[in-house]
This record gives sequence, C-alpha cells and structure tokens, in this order.
Amino acid sequence: YFRCDNINLLNLYVEKYFNTDFFVNQYTRVMAQSTRNQVPISMQRTFSIKLPTIGEQTKIATFLTAVDEKLTQLKKKKTLLEQYKKGVMQKLFSQELRFKDDNNQDFPDWQEKTLGDVANSISSGKSKTKDCIGEYPLYGSTGIIGYSSKYDYCGINILIARVGANAGSLYVVDGKYSISDNTLVLNLDNNTDVFFIYNLLIKCNLNK
Repeated sequence: YFRCDNINLLNLYVEKYFNTDFFVNQYTRVMAQSTRNQVPISMQRTFSIKLPTIGEQTKIATFLTAVDEKLTQLKKKKTLLEQYKKGVMQKLFSQELRFKDDNNQDFPDWQEKTLGDVANSISSGKSKTKDCIGEYPLYGSTGIIGYSSKYDYCGINILIARVGANAGSLYVVDGKYSISDNTLVLNLDNNTDVFFIYNLLIKCNLNK
C-alpha cells in the first residue's frame, strides 16, 4: 500500500490519480512483461505522478469524490428502477394491470399468436465483412463488434444472441448496419410494435 504525508501529497488525490489512464498505462506495461501478472515494488517506485499544490490536490479530490457519490446514488436509482420495471412488466404482460384507451374505455381482449405470426422473418445474421474504416456498425451477440464498409440490413429490428454465454440477450437496432452469424434477426411486420415484443421477450428470460 501507499502512505502519504498529507502535507505534500494527499491520500485521496493519489487514490483518484491511480485510476487515470496515464497511471494505469504505466503499470499495465510492466504487468504485460511479467508472467505473474504483478508489479514489483522496485518498479512502482519509478512510476511518475503529476503533483499540484496540496490546495489544488484537495480541490481535485473533493470534486471527484462528489462525482463518485453522485454516481453511486444514480446506480442505486437505476437498480430500484430496474426492480420496479420488472415488477410492472409481470403485471402488464399477465394482464393484471391494463391501460384504458384515449376515451377511457377498455381495450379489446388480447389475442394469442406465435412469434412467427407477427414476424416477417427470423434468421441468422449473414454479414462477413469487417474492417477498421467502415461507417456501418457490425453487430454481434454483445452489441457492436466492429464496423463495415457496407451494410446488409436497414431499419428497426430485434437482435437475439443465439450462441455462447450471451445466448438469449436482446437489443433493438435501427439505421443501416451489418449482423454477424451468431446473432438472430427478428424483423416484425408493420402492425406489431417492436418495443412491445422486445419487452415481452425480456420478460420471457430467453437467456435462462
């Protein structure tokens, strides 16, 4: 561990500084040369650190701490909202909770259909081209995995990872793009709301 005197160097400033790309790059270069994935003390002593006055260190550390606290609060809110959404989704898709139309009248009873009934097509991605300078995103099971100079798909679709640890993961894409063959493409008809089906599939827990 590192112990600072808090006169010339503030503990909290060092903690924040150690998370910067500049400092991280110093020790990752050393770790890359080691088979034991560690950084010897002797090498740690050679790492450079940018050192403002103690007054400015305090300002920097206080500001970044406040940002960290805000991020923690937002993460807690996100977790609570996700839990709330999950509970509401269960009630909505089980029809325990129903909305009214614009005239405050009940909507008609739901129809039961298969996914094939509302889809124009369900197929595996077919894109093979991947390069570094293309303008069109190439989607795989985890999201964007590269770019391509040409696109094979356009418009809004639901993508479903079909193999590996991410199998069953879902996301919606729009625009012009390519899709790898480890991902299913669900193209829905114009009478079906994409985000309704997307959330319905999330409720089905396809990745379990």
